[in-house]
Amino acid sequence: MIYKPNGCMWDPTVLYFKGQYYMLSMYRNEAEKLNYGMWCAKSENGVHWEDLGCVLEEEFEIYKMFAYVCGDEVIINHGSFSQKGLGGNDTLRFYKSKDMTDWEFMYASHPDARWYNENGRWDHMYCMAKNPDKPEEGCFGYVVATPKPEHHSSWGILESDDGYHFKVLPPPVIDWSQIPYIDMLEGGGCEKIGEKYYYIGGMVGYPASFGYSLFTFTADNPAGPFKPDLEAFRLCGFNPMPGRIFVQNLAAFCRGKNGELLVSNAIDAGGLEKIFLLPMRKAVVDQDGHLRLGYWENNNLLKGKEILLPDNIFTMTCAHEYQNPSENEIIWDHPYFKIEDHTLEMKTLGNINDFQLEDFSMLVMLEKEFDHKKGVLIEGKIKIAQYPSIREGETNKRLWRPSSVGIFVGEADHTGMAITLEAGHPYNRHSYVENIDYNGVIKRTIVDTTDKSCATVAGIDTDVEHRFVFLYRHNMFELYVDGLLVQCFVHLKEPAGRLGFIIQNAKCEISGLKIYQMNLDQT
Repeated sequence: MIYKPNGCMWDPTVLYFKGQYYMLSMYRNEAEKLNYGMWCAKSENGVHWEDLGCVLEEEFEIYKMFAYVCGDEVIINHGSFSQKGLGGNDTLRFYKSKDMTDWEFMYASHPDARWYNENGRWDHMYCMAKNPDKPEEGCFGYVVATPKPEHHSSWGILESDDGYHFKVLPPPVIDWSQIPYIDMLEGGGCEKIGEKYYYIGGMVGYPASFGYSLFTFTADNPAGPFKPDLEAFRLCGFNPMPGRIFVQNLAAFCRGKNGELLVSNAIDAGGLEKIFLLPMRKAVVDQDGHLRLGYWENNNLLKGKEILLPDNIFTMTCAHEYQNPSENEIIWDHPYFKIEDHTLEMKTLGNINDFQLEDFSMLVMLEKEFDHKKGVLIEGKIKIAQYPSIREGETNKRLWRPSSVGIFVGEADHTGMAITLEAGHPYNRHSYVENIDYNGVIKRTIVDTTDKSCATVAGIDTDVEHRFVFLYRHNMFELYVDGLLVQCFVHLKEPAGRLGFIIQNAKCEISGLKIYQMNLDQT
């Protein structure tokens, strides 16, 4: 969303070194080229990036790499092949550099046949300091590996006393609980947060998540036993979608300024030549010990010129109307929207005297079109009530259909997409990505679902003011609520630069709305 080189990138790694953020990634100068090199970009703030170019190429190819600081040097390891042309990602190759552009080869590493499949993966390795305050005490390395079946494990561990030389350890013990065993996960790293270790790893189709997703395992010791965090297992990812297995790719831990723990990631906006670096997220552990993806305050540096909005800029684009409001003497309240004191108030049609068995939606859009290629950052507050409301003292609940609010991004031919949040009690509450058709009547089709097993935000409370930030550029968009990621997604058709809000069975207030043009180049 915020950066890509001129060419094809994949699986970025970010680190902070000598006062700068650096991004390293797999790189092809064009989609047809078969082998990868390593691209480098730098940034003073982790938001605005400057090309340094392709800084490493080799005959054995360069796949996903991890980088870590060791003294006054950076060491990388990357996946590769043991023999040219054989394939297999069965070799780790190590390099070191003092300036991020000139790299010196150190050695290659291969799977230890005592515990690992020699013909399996031996790929990128995330290094975690044994003691973050004393990096000279060495590190543990969490390598993408294929442990032998008898270990029922999914990744490998190495240990180093100096950060340069590693010995291979047996794979971690994993207590699979109710989750099916898988023999290999692509690792996004392991970090100690508080007294607990958090390992994140991803794959397509695991478990029954048929888009590429990342999952969280926790342990009390660096070698396990690790357990899947069932209450927040899917750290990021998406549900099955015909024709796509990637939206967000391999998320990975990274260390920012002063050792701040962040998560880097990329998004597939439509093929190899449209892979973008996403805004970095902050690694957040909530009061119950679950790892979540938080909004990183440095991303506020994306704010350029504020786009001032007059009160009359909203228009009701479409709303469900009941066909026979007088039928059976039922009383129907009609939809409306109004703007007062820079606050947008919306309310759907509702049956206020009897059961409501249909969903009623309203789409309100900003009349102004935006340059989605430049991008916008939108922030504000949302407060939602279920509608029709439940009257105090009544035992019969009037609302039999779910309430929700969402941010809409338009496409051509009266269509668009929205990230929507169900409102109500947290139990079994959801967030969605939806396709919206508003040609005469609103039709909604769910594309992705966030539920209570996901680490991302599943719905919001009613009658509570929630803060949101929405980032939108090219055909990519992501939503944060109360500082946590809801979802990141892409248009499935051509975007049209229209923005709005959509509600269902609800009363809603949108206040404090501010829209900023992103201050990025036109990449």
